[in-house]
Amino acid sequence: MPNSYTDQIKDNLSPDLGDILISEFPYEDSARDDYFPFTDLDGYDAGHTSLWVDGDRPIAHSVRDGYRLPGVRLTNLFDGRHVLLRPRYTEDKEAFQLAGTILKTWALSTRTIDLTKYEQIYPEKDWPDRHARDLHNFFTTELARIAAPSTPYNEERSDKDKFYLARNPSLQNFTGESLRRSIKFSTRRELTSPNSISKGQRCTAVVMAAIQAAYLAPIVYSLPDKQSFKMHKNQDPATYIEQYLMPGWDNTPIGSRLKKALETNDYSQIFPPAISFDQRYVIPPIFLNALQQDAEHFETIGYISNFKDEMSLYNAEFEEITPDSLTLR
Repeated sequence: MPNSYTDQIKDNLSPDLGDILISEFPYEDSARDDYFPFTDLDGYDAGHTSLWVDGDRPIAHSVRDGYRLPGVRLTNLFDGRHVLLRPRYTEDKEAFQLAGTILKTWALSTRTIDLTKYEQIYPEKDWPDRHARDLHNFFTTELARIAAPSTPYNEERSDKDKFYLARNPSLQNFTGESLRRSIKFSTRRELTSPNSISKGQRCTAVVMAAIQAAYLAPIVYSLPDKQSFKMHKNQDPATYIEQYLMPGWDNTPIGSRLKKALETNDYSQIFPPAISFDQRYVIPPIFLNALQQDAEHFETIGYISNFKDEMSLYNAEFEEITPDSLTLR
C-alpha cells in the first residue's frame, strides 16, 4: 500500500521529472471546504511555481517560509491546490527533465555562513517576521556557522521586481537582455556547493531560469565556475554570444531558432510560447495562463488538493481519482 502523499501522486498521476506545479497557498482562515472538492479554476489564485523532481523530497522550488533559511530547496508537497502540467513533445520533455535535474542540483547546493553573512543575506529590514527567531534558532554564539541555501530568496530584490512588473508589464517580454540571462544560467547549470547561481530568485524566476538553461544546454558550454555576465548587459547578443556556444551550434533545432533571432533581433521564437518570458519578471498567474494557452506544447495532467491530513487527486477533467486509502491520519 502507498504510505505517503508522494506515493499516491506517483501511482495515480505519474508525474515525470521536470513536470510543473503551479500552486495556490491556503489563506490564513482556510477551511476544508475551500479545498475539497477541487472542481474548476474559477477564482484560483496561482501563487507559487515548482518542479517535480521525484525522490524523498520531490518538489524543487525557491521557498521563503519554514524552519530552514529562505532559498532554493527540496521539500515535500505543501498544503494547497496544485495544477500539474507537462510538455507534449520529445524535445520539450527532454528539456524539462533536464530542467528538473538542474533545479535539483541548485537546490542541493549549500554554503556555510556566519552571523555577519546572515545579516547581509537576510537583513532584518527585509525579514522582520523571522529575523529574531533565526537568531535564536541558529546563532547561539556569534561564532556559530550554519548551512544555508547556496541561492537564497532575496526579499528586497523580489519585491522590487514585482513592483516594476506591475508598473510595466512589458518587462516580462523575452528580449536580448532576457537571452543574456538565459545564457548565463545555462553556463551555471551544473554549479554545486558552495557556488550560488544568482543573488536570489523568486519561485517562478528560478524555475524559468532552470527551464531556459535546459533548452540552451545542447549548444551552451557549462562552465565550472560562476562567471559574471554584467559586462554583456545591454549589449547586442550577436557581439558576445559565440564565446559561450559550442561548435556547430547553429545546426541544432534550438541553434537554428537562436540564429534567426540574432539575425532578426526578434527573440520571441527561441523557446515555446509559454517559456518565452524574461525569467526575472514572470510570475505564477502569468506562467499558468501561458501554459494553458500554449496547448500545442503543454498539457494539464491533473490536479492535487491537500489540506492538513487529507488529499484528493483529480484527472485533467477534474474527475476525482483518489483511492479510498488516501487520507493519512
